[in-house]
This record gives sequence, C-alpha cells and structure tokens, in this order.
Amino acid sequence: MKLLFFDISTGLKSISDLKTGARGGMISSLFILTDLLSRMGHVVSVLSDVKVGGRTEAGVYWGSSPEMAEAEDWDVLICNRTTTEDGLAHARVKKRVLWTHDLPHSGFIPHPNIVKAFHRVVFMSRYAERVWRAFYPAISKSVLIPNGVA
Repeated sequence: MKLLFFDISTGLKSISDLKTGARGGMISSLFILTDLLSRMGHVVSVLSDVKVGGRTEAGVYWGSSPEMAEAEDWDVLICNRTTTEDGLAHARVKKRVLWTHDLPHSGFIPHPNIVKAFHRVVFMSRYAERVWRAFYPAISKSVLIPNGVA
C-alpha cells in the first residue's frame, strides 16, 4: 500500500531532528508509525514543512514539495492535524483520513466543508470527537484511537 502522511506543523529543520527535536504525538504518528509501516512493506512518504528532507533508516521519504501529493497515485492520504486551503484536492489518492490529535482550533481546517472529503476522521478521545463534531457537523465516519495508542 502507498501511504502519504501530511503535516505542515512539524517545525523540523531536517529528518535528523525527529530523534531530538520532535514533540509528543509527532514522534508516534510521523516517525515511529511511518517507519513501522515501511518495515511492514508499505511505501510511506511524509509531506511536511521539514526544511531538509531525506529518508529515514526504515526508508520513509520526507519532503516538503506539495507536488509530492500530485506526482504519484496514493492509496491513502493521512492528514495529521491539518489540511490545506483546498484539502489537497489535487492529490491523487483513493482514501483520505484526517487524524485530529488535538481539539480543533483556528487553522486546522481552513474551510468547514473540507471535512466532507475525508473517508474517516481519527479521534483521540470521545470528548475530542464531541468537540470536533460540534465545530464540523459534516464529519461522517470516524474511529477512536484512545490517546493515539493502538
């Protein structure tokens, strides 16, 4: 399976910062999980705001060019906490997942109707789900991963 993770809130200078400068859930969702999926045989890339991209030891490619999403066909796009103004509408993907991580705040979802583009929304708690659904009633199917730990 070809998986593209998207997160433009990392603030990382390079992928080596993943081991020293990453914070909390970012380590789990963008580093440990992506490397594990790659070791399982999936093709995994991360489109982020990393200043200097490259490959992790497990072979996960990290880059910052938005064209990554359009250059290949992806099975799943996982938007980590946020999306773009148009919800990455031009990305060539079969399924879209929004992994919320936190409670919603300004900037996570620029336009409320973008949530309709996601096949699933992942919540970390029932409380977070209630809050997100209050802000974005268009959310349809969802799944709960308590505290982001499966």
